[in-house]
Amino acid sequence: PFNGLINQYDGASWQYARTKVGAQGEAAAATARSGETIVSTGPAGTKAPPTPAAAPAAGGKPLQGPPFEPLVASLVRPPVQRDETLQNPRTVFQIVKRHFARYTPEMVEKTTGCPKEMFVKVAETILANSGADRTTSFAYAVAWTQHTYGVQIIGACALLQLLLGNIGRPGAGVMALRGHASIQGSTDVPTLYHSIQGYMSAPTALKKHDTLQDYLAGETLPTGYWANMPKFVVSYLKSVYGDAATKENQFGWDWHPKILGDHSHMAMFVAMNAGKVKGMFCVGQNPATSLNAKLDRSALRKLEWLVVKDNWLTETATFWKNAPEVKKGEVKTANIKTEVFYLPATQVAEVDGTFTNTQRLLQFHHKAAEAPGDCRSDTWFYYDLGKRLKKLYAQSTASRDEGFKHLVWDYEHENENERKKGEPSVLKVLKELNGFFT
Repeated sequence: PFNGLINQYDGASWQYARTKVGAQGEAAAATARSGETIVSTGPAGTKAPPTPAAAPAAGGKPLQGPPFEPLVASLVRPPVQRDETLQNPRTVFQIVKRHFARYTPEMVEKTTGCPKEMFVKVAETILANSGADRTTSFAYAVAWTQHTYGVQIIGACALLQLLLGNIGRPGAGVMALRGHASIQGSTDVPTLYHSIQGYMSAPTALKKHDTLQDYLAGETLPTGYWANMPKFVVSYLKSVYGDAATKENQFGWDWHPKILGDHSHMAMFVAMNAGKVKGMFCVGQNPATSLNAKLDRSALRKLEWLVVKDNWLTETATFWKNAPEVKKGEVKTANIKTEVFYLPATQVAEVDGTFTNTQRLLQFHHKAAEAPGDCRSDTWFYYDLGKRLKKLYAQSTASRDEGFKHLVWDYEHENENERKKGEPSVLKVLKELNGFFT
């Protein structure tokens, strides 16, 4: 019932009390499956409420900004139904209680093999160390992350910590341990496809994000700290397009690219294998040896070009001659049309930069040694590529290229020697990510 691409539940099968739904039969069935008492949620045949949109101003036109306070105020919904005694059967507490009632120590032993006495001992230990005077922290790594039901496990852990009062307190929480110092930085910096700076959702063609107002109306949480999101978005757009980002052009909103769907690793390689992707920059990963290695290598053979930037000639860089399919004679190198470019990369100690620890603290580190030969940093590569693209589009008159023409791409290094090598200032990049200039 949940669509992760647009972050919405299907109102026909899942809804809060007092929510109008389209399919009462399915709603009742879903309610029964959850063990709740059936609650009427509106006349049969009524539709679920639409996604919030910018409320009209007095003149009938959508609220504009800045200032965005009227827009944010229009998104505030009536207070939710509350029961401070937690006795109402539709409180989250009671729903969770009913759901987990089936998971007895005996069921744990039968399902996992862990003796029920051991389970009870662990549970009592956690309980004894959760409260006003003591806190408990869960630290997990890839055993949870890569588990078939990893998301559910981690979600259940977070729920348990909330119930025990172990969230937002010293020494408490849920700690994600990673195999690399900067995996958390993928979301903080960010480098993942579905988010932009500051944990804000990337504009997408799957939602009504046609205008900046549409995006803000659909993505802004109108209460709490995130009610400031319109300011964050404008600051971000100004950092991208500089003085060209004005109120009159929605701060360059139409220039900003939108995602078209799931662009994560697996979905991307499926599309690549179908011939829908022409080229790939492969930086710091080795998909030719991944869990779906055979599919990934097949996808790599469908590319027109592949750029591999790494410390070594990885299996991905040499898939065209060293892949198992090639060595077995199933695929001939002569039939692989992919043009591969290999660029030697620097090691982490050979560049200035940052890494993000488990608690999402961004830490700066200075270069300890010079990189040998032609090794270059990732920032050098992308900065140089960006300058080349801006030069390429400089004389374009196509409206689709306006974003590149107005893109602010000035990260010249403070040190003259680094400037001569083409290295950008990572400190300037870090400041921009944090809204220092805008």
